[in-house]
Amino acid sequence: MVLANQSFGNSLAISCLGDDTGGGLFSFDGNRLECLDHLSTTGLYVVDDRLLRILWCISLEGDTTDLLIYDRHGVKNYHRIDGLADAHDIAWDGENYVIVSTINNSIIWVSPAGEIVRRWQAPGVGDAWHLNCLLLKEDHLLVSAFGQFQENREWVGPKNEEAGIVYDVTTRLVVLQGLTTPHTPRFLEDSWIVCNSIHHELLQINARTQVVQRRLKLNSWTRGLAIADDVLIVGESAGRHDPNPAATASIAII
Repeated sequence: MVLANQSFGNSLAISCLGDDTGGGLFSFDGNRLECLDHLSTTGLYVVDDRLLRILWCISLEGDTTDLLIYDRHGVKNYHRIDGLADAHDIAWDGENYVIVSTINNSIIWVSPAGEIVRRWQAPGVGDAWHLNCLLLKEDHLLVSAFGQFQENREWVGPKNEEAGIVYDVTTRLVVLQGLTTPHTPRFLEDSWIVCNSIHHELLQINARTQVVQRRLKLNSWTRGLAIADDVLIVGESAGRHDPNPAATASIAII
């Protein structure tokens, strides 16, 4: 998977998850793509002069995640967060780090000291909703999800078609629905921009009517969206189970 985040300095930071290659962190300045390391990564977030990075961690207990915090000189802080599994995204709400724990159907708030201080649990067992990407909008916390299912991974297969949502955790309301495996919701000029991932699409949706205004078909699984000046930058993941060993991830500049 690829996650393209906000620009950091004059470059775009891109993270990749890799089951076999290790994934990693990349920098793209518009001309040159540079691999910075091969640490498998599932979430990035830029706030002020800091870059927050969640690593894809596998422990014997399965409930430990590493958080790296960078400034312009390199890693400034490191936290090992016990009790957090299968992290999919990270944000900063002004007081705490907000992290999605997909396998536990929950969102975790972590203090600057690295301690879990709050947890919100969606209904259902295990990875029922497949919570994934966060958005902070006007003091509201929103998250995209594959659907409001009850059983672990119930969303696998045809049930996920148009079951996807964007959910307001603050008000406990669905604000966008009719999506399929959505990721990376963003809000731009009274419209939602969201990755309709399994269909390899980027959608623009009227916020008031929820009508799809524009639909752009891309080449592969869409996940990750950055908005910079007058362009959108979309991450396109290589299939994790693609039989073609040469398949690679890419970014589309729109």
